[in-house]
Amino acid sequence: MKSELYRLKLNALIAFEKVHNMELQAHFAPVGLMFNKGTLSDWDQYQDQTIWDRVKDTGKDLFYRLDYSSGATLEQKRKEEKAFVEGEGKTRMVKTSIANTAGIKKWVDQAKEELKITKHWYTDIVDWARGDKEYDGSGWAHGARQSLAKSIGFTDGNIDNLFEAGIYSMLQSGEVDISNSKRLIKMINEDPEFVEYEKEIAKKVFHDLRYLKETFEIIDLPLRAIQLGGKRAKGDMLDQFKNPFSTKYRDTWKVAANELTWLLRSIGIITLVSVDKNGDVKIQHKFEDTFDLRASEDGSRSIEYDVVSIISGFLYHDIAGGNDLMKVKGNWSNQYSKKDVEWKANGDKIIEEGMKKWKEKMEQDRLKWIRKTE
Repeated sequence: MKSELYRLKLNALIAFEKVHNMELQAHFAPVGLMFNKGTLSDWDQYQDQTIWDRVKDTGKDLFYRLDYSSGATLEQKRKEEKAFVEGEGKTRMVKTSIANTAGIKKWVDQAKEELKITKHWYTDIVDWARGDKEYDGSGWAHGARQSLAKSIGFTDGNIDNLFEAGIYSMLQSGEVDISNSKRLIKMINEDPEFVEYEKEIAKKVFHDLRYLKETFEIIDLPLRAIQLGGKRAKGDMLDQFKNPFSTKYRDTWKVAANELTWLLRSIGIITLVSVDKNGDVKIQHKFEDTFDLRASEDGSRSIEYDVVSIISGFLYHDIAGGNDLMKVKGNWSNQYSKKDVEWKANGDKIIEEGMKKWKEKMEQDRLKWIRKTE
């Protein structure tokens, strides 16, 4: 195969050399001597000129050659070129049909014929296994896996759990979508950090001067990073890994057992809020994440986390061949009544005040009982 590859490369090089020679003949330009002043030394009037000087002098206004003011930036040059070609330059354009002659066509046809390469029997197999030639992610047998995905019906990209996401990843799918999964959407909505995020939105709505006065939208919410899976325990990650049954590290192991931790981990949420005059609110959430187990490229995560990811990422992506470019998308909306919004906005405060009143009542009842027993 190496010998055959060398032969094909050599044939391609020879074919290119022939095409290049034809190009030079078609342009009548000895490119290698273009800037050599000695080339025109036999003509007294051109002693100090190069062929390129003669081309410029002969062409003058016929060629798209612009002289820029000294110190012009690259951006300024681009603007000047664009303005020229779209304006005055249009009147100087040459119709390409003048080059469509029998002689030129003969050269082009000859070049096409000489560039033809006979495929060997293994070429189609290699192309089939490789699949999309533009794909540069992990995963061997990219094309073969995609063919298998089509044959078994894994094509719509809708997933309902982590296992299905893994299958799509192994089959080299480009993206999956959780938007139609009530189960996964419910898990996200009930995640502690996501609940806090929607509480913040509810407070923003509740304190907006337009609330209960008019219908309005909030579209300027910044992209929010949400870390799903639950709250991690504090402490050294290596020590937590070595002591899975320690009550001190219980929260971290709950996170490790949470499906969202592996499916999404940390996502960037884009949110649009629509508020009705009667107080009802529709919150539209949207995100796009990459399903990979690689370590953080910028060191944004802990060194212990990255060490684990380096091992898991190598095994999953490089050995098993899971796609590390697969996108996970989500798009859903949550509807809340006026009562729901006000509870989300003030629920913590209401509970706090309720607990305070309950403690005060208990204290009063205690004192009352003491007085009665004295």
